Amino acid sequence: MELQLDGERVDAPGGFDRVGPLIDQLLVERCTGRRVASRVWIDGAELDVVSLESLADRPTAGLVRVEIETRAVDDVARSALESAADYAPKVADRLSEAAAAYRSGEERVAGAALAESMDALVVLFEALRGVGAVLPEAGVIARLETSVSPALVELETLQSRGDWVGAADWIEYELADALRGWSADLVAALERGGLDG
Repeated sequence: MELQLDGERVDAPGGFDRVGPLIDQLLVERCTGRRVASRVWIDGAELDVVSLESLADRPTAGLVRVEIETRAVDDVARSALESAADYAPKVADRLSEAAAAYRSGEERVAGAALAESMDALVVLFEALRGVGAVLPEAGVIARLETSVSPALVELETLQSRGDWVGAADWIEYELADALRGWSADLVAALERGGLDG
């Protein structure tokens, strides 16, 4: 089997009958710094994300050529942060829509928009925790959850009392504003090249 790592032909380490462990070993042996496989082609066909996840089980037998493109872990993490900084204001906008619906008496519409926003926040928090594990210097990441968590507690209290106008105000002026502020802080930190916040 022919192997290429970042455009350079390399010898395959012996003893690997599965593609995933083979790639992991190549990254350890051949790459300086922390790198991950970002793209993989097997016999000329690029694998999609789902297929990449199944490489641990894919046999090496019968393969003619495997090409691997890598990226620095820090670059992947920073790219994820850029995506998060772009995504957070969209979640904040959806929260503002929920607030407007509460103010106009459309609790059902508001509840659906709020539920969608909460799901998006969970995804955002989980992704950021993963990035924080890779970039421990990224103090700006921790500030999002720290600034949003108290707002969520107060929002729950307002909702349990049926105070929809108070909930709308809290959603828009505390929660959505916290997300927008965090996003702006993250964009500024990324632009200046430091993530310590």
